[in-house]
Amino acid sequence: MATVAALPALGACRRSGQLQRPESCAVPQRASGPGRALDGAEWEALRAACARLLPTDQDPGAEEANVVNYIDSQLSHPPISAFRAELAAGVAQMDELARASGARRFVELTPSRQDEVLRRLQRGVRMTRGRRRQDSRHFFVVLLSLTLEGFLGHPLYGGNRDRVGWRFIGFDPRPPHPRCPYASGVARSPGSPA
Repeated sequence: MATVAALPALGACRRSGQLQRPESCAVPQRASGPGRALDGAEWEALRAACARLLPTDQDPGAEEANVVNYIDSQLSHPPISAFRAELAAGVAQMDELARASGARRFVELTPSRQDEVLRRLQRGVRMTRGRRRQDSRHFFVVLLSLTLEGFLGHPLYGGNRDRVGWRFIGFDPRPPHPRCPYASGVARSPGSPA
């Protein structure tokens, strides 16, 4: 029965006897900010931080996978948008720690100095988020998680540019592939049908 119901849709996709591939609504690859959720300075700071968390050596890293584009895309939609203020506070803390090292901003530090700042955040410093103060360890975990997701996730979501993360781990996905990112904007009441 399901096959019979799908035949009209299949016929609509045919043109000149060949199946037409549906349009993708993949997140476009941006090379620089400002982005959808990040301003230009946040984009550059997070790009530099991700590049230190997953550096390029003989293998590709966060930079080649355009991880910051993934993070920017995810921050523009729930539920990840809930981390927007925390990441902004983390960037401000990175810049504050850079100033203590003699630079104006985190991106101006040498890679080894950037590593020192990230290690301090990983160990935990108090940072301000709006009127609240919080520990930087959670910021570090969120940033590391998003970096790994952007490196290894489906390119449809804005990271893993040219599938560099998949090639790095030897992953060859088989079809079918998603055409559109997960749409999280639909609210359902408890007990409503999915």
